[in-house]
Amino acid sequence: MTTTLFVSNETIQVVSGAAKGKKLIINSIITEPVKEGTIINGVITDASQLKNDIDQIFKNNKKLGKKINVIVDGSSINTKILEVPLLNEAKLMPFIETNYPEVENREKMLIDYMVLEGKTEAGGASVLSVLTEKDFVNEYSELITSLGIKIDTIDISLSSLIKLVKFGIKALGETFIVGVLDKNILALVLFVRGKFRFSRRIRIVSEIGSEEILPEMVKILSNMIQFNKSEKTNADITDIYIGGFLPADNEIYKQLTDSLDVNVVSFPELENIRTPDGRRQGDFIYTMGSIL
Repeated sequence: MTTTLFVSNETIQVVSGAAKGKKLIINSIITEPVKEGTIINGVITDASQLKNDIDQIFKNNKKLGKKINVIVDGSSINTKILEVPLLNEAKLMPFIETNYPEVENREKMLIDYMVLEGKTEAGGASVLSVLTEKDFVNEYSELITSLGIKIDTIDISLSSLIKLVKFGIKALGETFIVGVLDKNILALVLFVRGKFRFSRRIRIVSEIGSEEILPEMVKILSNMIQFNKSEKTNADITDIYIGGFLPADNEIYKQLTDSLDVNVVSFPELENIRTPDGRRQGDFIYTMGSIL
C-alpha cells in the first residue's frame, strides 16, 4: 500500500491505496482543513502550524505507516514538453539540462523529468521536464522528515494528474480538458488524442457559487478552447472535467455546456478506481494519481 500527502490551499490530504491489476483501490482518505495563512499557492508560510497539523494526522492514524509520497504544487514549478533522443538515464538528464541555458544560479535549482512517451513517431521520446528551486522542495522535505516520516518520492501535481488520466483514459475521451480547482486557483490541463499537450494555472476572482463565477469560467475555458484551435491540432475538445469544483448536479455545468458548446461536467467517478463511500474522486486527483 502507498500513502500520499498533498497540502492544498484549503486542506491536507492523506490518501492510501494500491494499484491492483487494472484497478486502483483507495483504502483510506483523510482530510484536515489548513489554517488560513499556513500555505499560499504551494509556499509554506507557517511551517510550525503545518508541521503540527501533519503530525496530528499521523499520530491519530497509526495504520498510515511512516513512508509516503509527497505532492508539491505552485506557480514556482515550471514545466515543458521536450522531444529527446532515446538515451539511458545517465545521458538523458544532461541533455534535458541543456534546455535551460537561461537559468541563473543553477546550483539552487532542481531539474527532473517524467516520461510521457517512451517512443514517438519521430523515433525519440517525449518527456515532461520540471524546473523548480531546491529551497521550495527542501522545505517540504525537511518539515516532513523532522516528524520521523520517510519520503519515498516527491512528485508534482501535474505529473500526478497525468498518471491518473492515463489510468482512466477510456472513460474520459480523446481530446479534453481536466480542471482542478484548489480554493481560488484553477489548474487546466489539455489532452489531445489522449496525450498531454498543455497546462496553465489561473487565479479565480469570483466567489465560487456566486453569479459572477459563470461568466468568469466561460471566459477562462473559452480561452483554452481557442488555444487548442490556434495550435491546429485538428482535434476538437469534446469534454471538460472539473475536479474540486461544485457538486455534480449544480446548474452551472449545464450553463457552461450551453455557453461553450462543449460538454462540461464534474470530474467523473472512474469505474476502475474504488474510493471510500461519500468521497468524490475529483477532489483527490493528485493524491490518487501519485499512487500510480
